[in-house]
Amino acid sequence: MIIYHPFRDANHCLYRIINLLYKNESEVNEGNIGFMDFYYLFPSQLTCIDKWPRSNSKLAKNIREIQSEYENIENPRRIFFELNIVRKNTLSHLLSKGVVSLNEDVLCLHENKVPQNLITTLDNDSFRDTVEYQIITKEIPKLPIKGSRGLKARTNLMEYRYD
Repeated sequence: MIIYHPFRDANHCLYRIINLLYKNESEVNEGNIGFMDFYYLFPSQLTCIDKWPRSNSKLAKNIREIQSEYENIENPRRIFFELNIVRKNTLSHLLSKGVVSLNEDVLCLHENKVPQNLITTLDNDSFRDTVEYQIITKEIPKLPIKGSRGLKARTNLMEYRYD
């Protein structure tokens, strides 16, 4: 039996990165894209972010309503690490082709380098209309990465004590 999962697929990673940057008004840096990519693949893991957001906020209500899908991730930290390898290679490819540029640690998508049929696919992607996608693209980039209140500490996906 062959088991496929998109987290090991470089082409799917390419699609995810372009999708996360397409029409995104937030400044997305290289560190943020890793967390955004992880939560794009596993949106139910948003409920596992520690002490975020404030418990009485609308955002907290939206996160609590995210359904846990069929997947059960036993070791999210390992998945994040493995995903990081694929993502770095894919991001390097996008940078070398000029589809994405890195200016002062901020990733910028050059839409004129993206094929029109991919733009059409992105515009028709139903996931872009979900509350999960809005949280991933608008709220995650607002959080710092380092420190005791950063994404590394809150998610426990990376070591943060030595930041």
